[in-house]
Amino acid sequence: MQKIDFEKVNRNFPLCFNKDCPSCDRCLRFIAGQQKPDTMRYHLCIVPHELQGDSCEHFLSMEPVRVAYGFKHSYDDVLKRDFTAIRLELTDYLSNKGGYYKYLRGEWALMPNQQRHIESVFRRYGYEGKVKYDRIEEVLLYGGVPY
Repeated sequence: MQKIDFEKVNRNFPLCFNKDCPSCDRCLRFIAGQQKPDTMRYHLCIVPHELQGDSCEHFLSMEPVRVAYGFKHSYDDVLKRDFTAIRLELTDYLSNKGGYYKYLRGEWALMPNQQRHIESVFRRYGYEGKVKYDRIEEVLLYGGVPY
C-alpha cells in the first residue's frame, strides 16, 4: 500500500472512512483516511451514502497519473511561419497568456488530457514527433491537483 505524504495533502481534501464501500481498497480518499496521522485534527470527511451498485461518486483512484512540466523545447524545430499560430492556439486552450507561460515554463503541471491536446496541435501543423517536455512525473492526484 502506498504511503500518503500528509505534508502535501490540502486541508480541504475530503477523506473517507466508509469500510463498507466496495471500492475502499482502491480509493485514495479511504486509504488517506486510514493513514491520517493522529496529530491531524482538522479534515473534511465524505459522508457515507447509499451506493449505486459498486460505484461511489467520491471514488478517487490510487493509480498515479503521468504529468508533464514545461514544453519550451517543443518549439525548437518549429518553422517561423507556424510558431505564432501554434502559440496562439495553445494560449487560447491553456486559458490565457499568463496560464500559457506558467505551463510553458513548467510552473504548472500539464494533465494527460492537456498533453494530448498540445500534441494534437503540433501534429496538425505537421510536427509529428512527441512534444518535448522538460520533466515528466508520475504523481497521485489529490482532488485534481498533482503532488
